[in-house]
Amino acid sequence: MHINIKIVPVGNAEFVVPEVQTAESACADVAVCLNHVDKVKMYDSDNNEYFQPVENRDGVMFVILRPNHRALIPTGMRFIIKHGFQFKMIPRSGLSLKHGVTLINSPGTIDSDYTNETMILLHNTSNVPFICSHHERVAQLELRENTMRNMFFSSGTEEEIEKHRETSNREGGFGSTGRKA
Repeated sequence: MHINIKIVPVGNAEFVVPEVQTAESACADVAVCLNHVDKVKMYDSDNNEYFQPVENRDGVMFVILRPNHRALIPTGMRFIIKHGFQFKMIPRSGLSLKHGVTLINSPGTIDSDYTNETMILLHNTSNVPFICSHHERVAQLELRENTMRNMFFSSGTEEEIEKHRETSNREGGFGSTGRKA
């Protein structure tokens, strides 16, 4: 099945169209877009909001993400996602491994009824500043069917939970399926 996802630029943004890198890739890489903004919203480790100016050195635009700080990184794109589908924004494993930069709200959800600019919530977990450059691939998008549309909640009874418990054969809560000695 082919699903057409339309992209609408934000202002004069020179975005990179998300790209699937190999035939078997489950996600499309998403890049930073800085040419349509002059600053990026950041948060320090004490949750104080500030704005980091976009720098331009030798024609290369970038922002610096300080250690243990978070940033709302622009993509320059708004998506028209077919109803019944959503994007999940997830980290790029190489960026996480090599630089300690990840998505703090992973996976982030982009619903089909969200039409504002898609932002990437990056977090620098390392002790080294990270230079986040224009057009650098920093996250991935995964298209998923929105199964929430088929779900509903209704009232149950104590008898139903007991019957369900008998067939589920599961005990315990937090950590109950964790490490085994």
